Amino acid sequence: MAKTSLLILDDEPEVLNALKRTLRNEFELFLFSEPIRALEFYRDNPVPLVLSDMRMPVMDGATFLTVIAKMNPRSKRFLLTGHSDIDLTVAAVNDGKISHYFTKPWDNKILIEQLHQANKSYILELKSLKLLKVNHDKNVELEQQNASMEQNEHKHHRQLIRLKKNLNVFIEIYADSIAMHTQDLSGHNYRIGAQARHLALQLGCNAK
Repeated sequence: MAKTSLLILDDEPEVLNALKRTLRNEFELFLFSEPIRALEFYRDNPVPLVLSDMRMPVMDGATFLTVIAKMNPRSKRFLLTGHSDIDLTVAAVNDGKISHYFTKPWDNKILIEQLHQANKSYILELKSLKLLKVNHDKNVELEQQNASMEQNEHKHHRQLIRLKKNLNVFIEIYADSIAMHTQDLSGHNYRIGAQARHLALQLGCNAK
């Protein structure tokens, strides 16, 4: 599988090199020491993960990540900060522009775990959005088919079959959407559905 892309901004070469050594086996890295160049790159390459130092001469990290958020609101944004900047960092987190922050010196294991977790959340959010769009499109299709059935009685039987098939797909999409929303990928909702159907059949209900 392709590595997840991560943009890192820090004006200190030794910090960039340390982060590169730590993260190069886990992520596809794009390293920058100047905020303007990083923003120019990001405008054409909105990667999912962005890590920035807080204290920089031209533009501080909180400001930089605020701009990143405007370019790609769903990006996961992280600050690397010293203890003297904690108050400013916490304020940036509370403003919603920062997903998480790491204090120097950082813990390599925690840094990697947090970045991977953020990427999982990013992927789930994109899948959820895709499912919602599919839900909307299917709903529109079902409404159109229902209207068409009312207008064309002679096509009723054939369209009713299609409608039932689409309804099954629609229900499955909603089930997947619930799983994505709750971040439960174990198939719990499908097992509950199977148990409910088994009970209904035991009670003599129609299979449908």
